[in-house]
Parts: sequence; C-alpha cells; structure tokens
Amino acid sequence: MRNFFGNLGYKFASVMYGRNGVDSFNKFLVISSIVITFLSNLPFLDVLYIIGVALMAFALFRCFSKNLYKRRQENAKYLSIAQKFKYFFAIHKKMFKERKTHRYFKCECGTILRVPRGKGKIKIHCSKCGKDIIKTT
Repeated sequence: MRNFFGNLGYKFASVMYGRNGVDSFNKFLVISSIVITFLSNLPFLDVLYIIGVALMAFALFRCFSKNLYKRRQENAKYLSIAQKFKYFFAIHKKMFKERKTHRYFKCECGTILRVPRGKGKIKIHCSKCGKDIIKTT
C-alpha cells in the first residue's frame, strides 16, 4: 500500500507531462467559480450555478490542455489585465495614505505626478514627456 501511494505521484507527473498545468489564470478561474457557486445559493440566482460549473470546467480544460502556446497567451493577457488593476489600487492606496502631505496630478501623457502640498503655485515638469504644468498645491 505504501508503494502504491509512492508511485501515484510519479504516475500523475507522467500524465501531466506536456500539459499546461496550473497557472495564475487557472487559480483565478477556480476561485471565481467557487465564489459564484456559493452565490448561487442565494434566492433568484440559480443561473450562477451553471456559470460557476462552466468556469470550473474551463479551468480543468486549461489545466489538461496540450496547446501550451495558446494557454500561455491567455495567461499573459490575464496577467497584463491583473497588473493594471493592481497598479490602480496601489496608487490610490498611496494617494490616500499621503493625502495630507502630497498632491497628485495627472499629465496628458498619463503619468501621475506627485508634489508636496502647501507650496502655492508651482511648475511641475513631467519626466516622461517633458511637458511643464503649472498647478496650485
């Protein structure tokens, strides 16, 4: 019996050879399917159960898929979208934390510029596009 469970890991590894496995997009799909399935217990939300099961099936499909190129593209797309959300929440957390000491301005090129509060009218130089902005802190 001990040998059976010892070999089980090797057998599973040989089955998974050449397959995608679990990546961060799969983890997101599984967690969201679990949350959606639990939400389906609320009244009038029975259709969410089907969506949760479909997400779980898609996660399993991605896990056992041998088309590594396509799965890596999907994961890279997910990571780029997730990175934008993480950056958005991180910068707003920092802005809230420093709200009494610094002001934040957004340049036309999209760069967020941080300047100290209480300096009056100042000229802010954007390091990305080189444009000067005159603002009151």
